[in-house]
Amino acid sequence: MKSLTVYQQETRLHVLEGERNGETILFLHPQGGTSSIWNDMLPYFSEDFHIICMDLRGHGQSEHAATGYDIGTQCEDIRAVLDHTGVERAHLIGNSLGGDRAKARCEALSHPKGYEASAKQNGSHSKFQALDADRCAASNKHGNIGVSKRLGA
Repeated sequence: MKSLTVYQQETRLHVLEGERNGETILFLHPQGGTSSIWNDMLPYFSEDFHIICMDLRGHGQSEHAATGYDIGTQCEDIRAVLDHTGVERAHLIGNSLGGDRAKARCEALSHPKGYEASAKQNGSHSKFQALDADRCAASNKHGNIGVSKRLGA
């Protein structure tokens, strides 16, 4: 995977991007984590998907900015990463905080159709249904990350 730097509101975001082998999946880590939490899972997806992992603002190799930790700004960080990589549509998979941001980004009024799916660990999906749970369960040693597809357009 190649390392990229994306700037959003003058804040440096660290991004890893794999080969473009199909639809895009953007993986989002939990609070206090980094994109490296997905390393064990990525081989299960990299042959069939275009993989992007990012360190959220204030995490890992992304800049620890003084502001911008609200959900709106972090959703715009996600949008900036997708724009920078030339991605118009993506599946979003997130754990905890990352799942919250994925769900919010899917539901954002400013880009309602730009996201194929969202996934969230340890949360509810009142507007979502299963997408590829078998692949996710096979790649997840703890068996507690679910993948969901957004209903409706």
